[in-house]
Parts: sequence; structure tokens; C-alpha cells
Amino acid sequence: MSYVQGTKVWVVGTFTDPVSGVQEDPDDVIVTIYPPDDADVVVLDLEGMGVTKIEDGKFQAMIDTSSAPGIWEYTFEGTGDEAVVKRRSLRVKPRPT
Repeated sequence: MSYVQGTKVWVVGTFTDPVSGVQEDPDDVIVTIYPPDDADVVVLDLEGMGVTKIEDGKFQAMIDTSSAPGIWEYTFEGTGDEAVVKRRSLRVKPRPT
């Protein structure tokens, strides 16, 4: 799926127990956003601002794609005893003129 530059995209990260398969909350959730234009990396977290809990083990953050078209990458990182990082990307097309 692709988006038009300037779209605000909600991204979701899910954390599950590797043994039971049940969704569970890590100690903290950190979302790191990597814009395609080498602009400043954005770091959001649950304890500060920018990451919200949807339900047990499921969290969301918003990416504002206004700065550039291209491939935006982001990670959801769960901290604690079983820390895990999941990396994803989304494609953003230039806004038509």
C-alpha cells in the first residue's frame, strides 16, 4: 500500500508472548521513525508522548509524511525481559501538483 505525501498514517505494533502466543505489554514501547529524506529521526515512546495503547499488546503511533516522499521506515521496540524490535516500512508518493 502507498500513501500520498502529507498523509498522517497510523502504524500499529503488536507484541505477543513467544510461548503462549498471547498479546502482552512490554515494559515500554519505543517507536523510531526514519524519514526517506535523511531528516531527523523521530523517537516516540509510551511513557512520554506519541505512542498509545489500543489493547493489551497492541500499540499505535502516527507518522506525518509531510516532509518527503519515498520509503519511510519505522520500528516498534518493546523493552524489558523479552525486548524485541519489529521493523516495517511504508511507501509515500509525491503529492500531485
